[in-house]
Amino acid sequence: MARKVRTRTVINRRALDAVTSGWVNGFEDLAKFTLESTKPPDAAPFGEGLVTTGDWVIYAKGKKVAGTGNKPRGLKVRREYVVMALGWGFPGRFQEAGTIKQPARPFATPPWMSMTQRMANTLRVYVTARLRRFR
Repeated sequence: MARKVRTRTVINRRALDAVTSGWVNGFEDLAKFTLESTKPPDAAPFGEGLVTTGDWVIYAKGKKVAGTGNKPRGLKVRREYVVMALGWGFPGRFQEAGTIKQPARPFATPPWMSMTQRMANTLRVYVTARLRRFR
């Protein structure tokens, strides 16, 4: 009688927690960089200070772990993921995307797109720094 082949996977939970915390640290650095490098307009029709109040929040394993903002209503937070939300005050969306009567004047997309070039390297640095503790 032939033996049944079985595969057993053992998950190193501490290493997964290190990867998650590395992702959180990387996202935190990227969020701060984006807010610092963005120059949102603050024109009179929108009210002083409304567009310039950018905020961010990071959720990991279903719990808020970093950031100064609140969870947006449409954000899905699940236990398996690390989620980052970054945004500006209410009138900011109209400046960024435009309206029927106003053309788009993106102020957040250009810095975010320029940052995507270094995003992978930033996350790699933080995750490898956390994983070095397990060698």
